[in-house]
Amino acid sequence: KINWVWVDHFTKFPLNKIISNNLKKKNIKICIVSPELIKKTSIINIKKLKNFIQRKKIHIDAICTKNPELWNK
Repeated sequence: KINWVWVDHFTKFPLNKIISNNLKKKNIKICIVSPELIKKTSIINIKKLKNFIQRKKIHIDAICTKNPELWNK
């Protein structure tokens, strides 16, 4: 049984509210990989992704990051 999905995004963030909701209905948790782990990126890109996730109402259970303070703001 699948319990978690890890979401990497090298060019475009692949999740939307529909996909997120479908995973939640199946009790699958979602962990995204923060941009700084994929490639060197600025704090602005993390803020943009965080705002996108909030604006689109995408439910995330966990974030794999080296900078949790950026995600807690």
